[in-house]
This record gives sequence, structure tokens and C-alpha cells, in this order.
Amino acid sequence: MENKSLILFTTPLVIICLSAMYAPTFLAMRYSLDDEQETTQTPGIGDWEVLNVDGDASLSALEDKKYWNPHMVGFTGAVLWDVSFSDEVSIILKTVNGEGGHIATGMWWTAGFKSRAKIPLHSSFPSKIYVDFDVKVDNIEYGEKDEWLRIALACAVQRGNGYVVYTEMDFWDSPNTQRHPEGNVRLGEDIIYQGGDVVEFKIDQIPIGVWKHYRADLTYYVDRAWRIRPDDQLESVYIVIESGNNPVKVLLRVDNLWIRSPID
Repeated sequence: MENKSLILFTTPLVIICLSAMYAPTFLAMRYSLDDEQETTQTPGIGDWEVLNVDGDASLSALEDKKYWNPHMVGFTGAVLWDVSFSDEVSIILKTVNGEGGHIATGMWWTAGFKSRAKIPLHSSFPSKIYVDFDVKVDNIEYGEKDEWLRIALACAVQRGNGYVVYTEMDFWDSPNTQRHPEGNVRLGEDIIYQGGDVVEFKIDQIPIGVWKHYRADLTYYVDRAWRIRPDDQLESVYIVIESGNNPVKVLLRVDNLWIRSPID
């Protein structure tokens, strides 16, 4: 497989200096996978508990489909979409005028989580959950300058009252998406949109045709969006492509989608 560079999105690290006047915070840190040696203080691979079953799509296509749960929301039969499995996951979306919605594939607690149960985000203290994944955007086409088109890592969290909220981490966005009045990306911040039951963060703008590996501190973004409460439970972690009403074409490849929790 082609080389996949890695970007780490994690909880800000406070560098303690002699003077309390200096405490810079970093929202993202990079490291290289060329020699498999991390240059950050996050746990090594051996220090993680893997929480999902089939992150590398290494089983039969039928089993992969069961664990990755591909589905469509909002679009009609006029839209062409497909999620196929080999040694990686290929995602195709082709829409027509007047069609808006999203397609998604990833891990839901009913089959994709090893425990077959929702994952508590808070016990005696807040949990930490990270998500690693490799992704390559092979092709994107959209014709309208005002098209709403996003590709993101997303998760669903069920709150104690049964209400479900969504936290999304965009790694590709059309220009108009980044100008939404309910976001602040245009002001140099990192929120694409916030409203109702969803908050969308901007974590990157992946180049077309390049494999990248991301590690996202999921609990950091969920806490920023919703403030994690004692009864919050993680229901799903998935890749989503969302578009508005204008025709788009997207070809995306995903591999090694792993949900991990550090072992103390």
C-alpha cells in the first residue's frame, strides 16, 4: 500500500515554563510513520485496547459489510452510491440535481464493537478514546460554487436522557461549507457548523490522491461539543460523506479504522 503520512489531532498539551506567563497550547501535532516511531507522548501501540472488530476490512466481503454497516440517509434511488470491501473500503457517491443527504460506513455498537454494547464515556472519571484511520480521496467533482459537500470522521453519543448527539471531524470540505454562519472557520477557528444535535469541527483539508493516516482524540472533540456527562455512551464511529442539492461525484478509500482506548 502507498505510504500514508499521519496527522495527530488530540487534546491540547500545555507546556509548563518557568514563568506562568507562557503556556502555549497546540491543537494538533504531527509525526511520521516512516520508521513507525512516534514523537509524541501518546501511548505506544502495545498500550492500547482495541474496541472494534474489523477495522482493517480483512474478513470476507459479507462479514466486512456486517461490521462496517454501510447505509444511506436522505437520498433517493436516483443517487448512485456503493461501499465495497477488498483489503480496504471503497466508497462511491454520485448524486443528481435536487438530491441531498449522506452515506456512511463504520462501526456501530450492535456489531462493530467487540463488546456488542455502547461504550461508557465516563465512569469514575472521563474515559479517553482515540480513533485511527487511513484515508485517500481519489476524486471529487462538484459544479456549483455554493455546494455543501463534506467528508468527515463522525460519532454518535447517547446521553442519559436517551437523546443522541453527533460530533463530526471534517477532513475535506467544499469552500461554501466553510462559510456557514453557524461556524467560525472563516474567522480562523475550527467549527464548520453547530446547531441542533450536531457539531462539526474542521481538522484538515486532505489533498486529493494522497493517503493520510489520522489519529483523532474522540473524547476531546465530544467534550468540546457537548461536555461529557456521567451517563454518556458511545454508539458509533464512522466515515460520512454529506452533500446538498447539487450534483457531486466522490470516490473515497478507507482502511485501518480502529477505535482504541489507552490502557493504564
